[in-house]
Amino acid sequence: MKRTSYIFIFVCLYFLEYTKAQDKLVLIKTNNIFDSSVVRTNLDKKNDFSFQNCSFGFGFGLTQFYGDISEDQDFNQAYVANMFIPFKDHFLQAELISGDISAKNPSYLFYNPRHTVHAIPVGLLKKGESFKMEFIELDINFLISFLEVIDMINLPKNGIPLVSKNQKLDLLCKLGVGLNFYRSLRQEITTGQFINSYGYDWMWENDFENAGTRKSSYVKQGVFVLGMIAKYEMNDQYDINFSVTSRIAETDKWDAKISGQHDMYMFYSLGAVLKFGVN
Repeated sequence: MKRTSYIFIFVCLYFLEYTKAQDKLVLIKTNNIFDSSVVRTNLDKKNDFSFQNCSFGFGFGLTQFYGDISEDQDFNQAYVANMFIPFKDHFLQAELISGDISAKNPSYLFYNPRHTVHAIPVGLLKKGESFKMEFIELDINFLISFLEVIDMINLPKNGIPLVSKNQKLDLLCKLGVGLNFYRSLRQEITTGQFINSYGYDWMWENDFENAGTRKSSYVKQGVFVLGMIAKYEMNDQYDINFSVTSRIAETDKWDAKISGQHDMYMFYSLGAVLKFGVN
């Protein structure tokens, strides 16, 4: 969790410097004789913050896991809702995701001390392990437009801002932190025998026969978010977003198997964004 906090502080400091650079860029843009009126209009809309200028989006996508159990990866569905808050030339995004993650190692030979037959340990008899995790995640992300970054580089040299071209397609860099609330259950593939879990009652009676069947409280864990969004403007009220995002956990427990490395998953999503406050 400390590492996630350090990353969040670094991102905040970066954006403070980015905002200062944007303030200098505004002076250059507004003095440009080619497109000053167009640029001034765009900047005014972004600088005058109001919740009426916020955008709300909904979408769905697929998760793909990378960790200790990922030899045979499954794609699972997840759903996302988000809100975009404009601040000058970047956005703050609040994002809520709910879905499942699963994978298996079908050829992995392992020792399961809770696998017995008539109280005799036979942990090495079976092959294969799998896990399934259900989760809810809340993230706070910063979004930077690549076109705006190119503007910062191009405008002082050529005096022509790309923002005035009213590009329909834009690419956004996404950085953020979040909290992941999860339950994870690890089992043998062929028998369904319980191996380990987080967010479930172990229920050790009768040789763990009912372990992993009764849910307990979610386990909370910090995550670091890094990704990209391709945004296409359909009209003044709707955008279509395609997002590819990695979420790296401050834990090795998502697959209920510990090896000392951070687990992560990819989230590929497609969604629509409704823009408010558009005249």
